[in-house]
Amino acid sequence: MPGIGRRSLLQGLIALGAMLPIPLAALPLQRSSEDPLAMSMFRGNPSHTHYGTGPISDSPEFQWRFQTEVFLTELHGRPYAWTGTGWSGQPAVSGERVVFGSVDRHVYCLNRHSGALLWKTAANRMFKSSPCIYNGRVFIGNTDDFLRAIDLRDGRVIWRHWMRADCDSSPVVADGRLYVGGEDWNIHCIDPDSGDEIWRHRVDMSLTEPPGGRGVESSPAVANGRVYASAFAGYLYCLDARTGERIWRYTTGDDTDSSPVLAHGRVYTGCENGSIHAIDQETGERVWRQKVNSGIWSTVAVVGARLYVGCNNKRFYCFDAHTGEPIWEKWIGGRIWASPNVIDGKVIFGAYDGALRMLDAQTGDELWSYQTGARIVSSACIVDGQILVGSRDGYLYCFR
Repeated sequence: MPGIGRRSLLQGLIALGAMLPIPLAALPLQRSSEDPLAMSMFRGNPSHTHYGTGPISDSPEFQWRFQTEVFLTELHGRPYAWTGTGWSGQPAVSGERVVFGSVDRHVYCLNRHSGALLWKTAANRMFKSSPCIYNGRVFIGNTDDFLRAIDLRDGRVIWRHWMRADCDSSPVVADGRLYVGGEDWNIHCIDPDSGDEIWRHRVDMSLTEPPGGRGVESSPAVANGRVYASAFAGYLYCLDARTGERIWRYTTGDDTDSSPVLAHGRVYTGCENGSIHAIDQETGERVWRQKVNSGIWSTVAVVGARLYVGCNNKRFYCFDAHTGEPIWEKWIGGRIWASPNVIDGKVIFGAYDGALRMLDAQTGDELWSYQTGARIVSSACIVDGQILVGSRDGYLYCFR
């Protein structure tokens, strides 16, 4: 097709909608879960450096919201209702579809423009993991100890892989292999077609690890034949992607649920002791370390020469990515566990005070906010300026 670029061709295919015999995610077959025109996994690519696509308005308008179901349990001896999206539960977009997991025990697939339900798939326990879309399948973990492959077209479960413990980690596919962490103290490499395990690497175990918060909850990052993932016992691991053998191990000093980000030849990560680390990807040696006065669950965003991260002390920070020197900080008023998106010079993230916010990436000045009424611990998915984010009030919200 002379004169037609890849983006124009794919946008034309999207317009065909239901006429396509298979979903757009499978055209063409790829070796990675990255989709530069969409947001097919947590942080958009195996390096965790794709934050979405604009343009982003300075004042997005509410478009629609979709209500999830309610899962009733007991928490500390009292009735408790689980609804909406949990920590690490970023939606994923492929073509016209948005897919997300909910703590109400369902995976949902909606039309991303109207919010209409296309299908939902149930499990026995909560989906907290962000979905990964690859070759027409949705890969997602669950606290029932299974990783699932689900057909993007109709929600049918294709296979289940037993993880031996909770799976809050979000999968990533690179070079035709799926990588994911587990609370069984392992980093797993799985065949995305069959669900068979290729290898698993056991991480160090801490004697203080509590049930429901152990092992590997971070989402692995993959580049140059290496897999990077952090764990509860206070280490960041670099493994050979082919064999699972350890290349190096770096000490973070505390539980590290924040996922690694690969940029500038470095691995960036935050830690629950309030430290932020920049580590040489090749050697595992520390480049710099910065400290804030509270824990970090948010995954950092690295854009150009700046690093952005939210903190449990209700503050949002901007640092120099090369030196670790602080540039600005912003008091938010709610704990920040959600990972930020940085697009078009704007930083977008939710917080425990229920607000989705947009800050100026240069100055930290607030440009816009929207109050959902319940804490936001999930990251947003942003495609073509459309912002999709879940809240614990039970809704997935769409802004345009």
